[in-house]
Order: sequence, then C-alpha cells, then structure tokens
Amino acid sequence: MNLPAILSCLGKKENRPIFHSEADFQFALCQQIAATHRDAKIRLEKCMQVGERKYELDIFVVRGNTKYAIELKYKTKSFEGSINHERYSLKNQNASNLGRFDYFDDLERVGKLVRANLASIGYAIFLSNHSVFWRGNGQGAISEQFNTADGREVEVDQTMSWVGNPSRGSVGASRFGRTIVSPVTTQFQWQEFSNFGNNERRGQVFKFLCNQVGPQNPEVM
Repeated sequence: MNLPAILSCLGKKENRPIFHSEADFQFALCQQIAATHRDAKIRLEKCMQVGERKYELDIFVVRGNTKYAIELKYKTKSFEGSINHERYSLKNQNASNLGRFDYFDDLERVGKLVRANLASIGYAIFLSNHSVFWRGNGQGAISEQFNTADGREVEVDQTMSWVGNPSRGSVGASRFGRTIVSPVTTQFQWQEFSNFGNNERRGQVFKFLCNQVGPQNPEVM
C-alpha cells in the first residue's frame, strides 16, 4: 500500500483537497484506501496495547498478512472559502509547539506497534495549511527538538525532549515531562496536497508529511 500516492490522489481538486476537521480527514482517507485497495479491511479508533500503554489507533488496515498502523494529525491555519461547492471555515490553531510534539508522539506510537509485532508497517501523517510546520524549525522555542521542518533529519533511537522545562499548564498533563524516541532514521519531506491560490500566508496551500516505520521483515512488502 503506497500511502503517499493515496494521499496525493485524495488531495486532487475533484476529490477531497480540504477537510473540516481531523475526523473528516480520517474518514475521507479511509474511503480513498478502500477505493484503491478493495481487499483492505479497515478499522477506525482500534484499541491497541503495548505493555501497560493503551492506544486508540486512528486507522488500522489489513491487507492479506500485512497490517498497517496509521496515525493522523490535521493542524490548520484560518481559511475561508468555497471548495467544490462546499463552504469551509477553518480555525487558526496557533499551538505549533504542541503540534510538533504530537506528530513525534504519533511517530513513536506507530513505531512501538511495529516493534511489538502488532503492525507490520506504521505511518505517521501530518496534514496542514500552516507553513510554520514545514518552514519553521522551532529555534528558540520549547519545541525546538521536535522540529518538523522540511529537510529535518532524525536518527533511529534519537531522544528528543522539551527545551527549558515548560510547566504542566503550558504543554498539558499528557505531554508534561515527556521525551520522545525516534523509531526510525528518516528525512522529513513535505509534499503538496492541494493548492487554492499559492499563498501560504493565507492558508491556501496544504502539504503533508508521511513517515514510514518498518517493516522489520522485508518480506512484508
């Protein structure tokens, strides 16, 4: 299953180049996977457990003997417009520090599922029209080590943490004091998803980041 190709197809103007919410994106991506691979068995919010940790996985796909664990993030900049005769009014989600951390959290999560043999291949996907995520490296911010900028390189087992020991109130209880360990060596490569005028400042350009973890067994592919 070539998930980047599926995302590129989904983002075409005649399909779903924009979404009202992350749940809207999640459902549309499942529809596109099903249309591309009619043998796919798809679950939403599947409960998975690794050790003492329980996860609700965004999308779980089974094709033959291959199991795919997929986590999604959809972070938006304010945008108003009618696309394909449907009105969209996206909110400005300014918490870039939390968005960066949450993406790495997703990446680590699918990595744990792959290492526990609960999934053959893991994907962490980040879709946004906010260029701060692919252009901003977070330098000087508490999320500097969770930089998601285009071209960022991370190494397997690389440990990342908050800078400056932020308070529980500033990052939330579930993120407070957390470190993230990268499950993969990769270079971040953002790809264009859709474009409504080529003006990033106005939120008219959507890009996606799709990082793969595994397979541990090459025969899975």
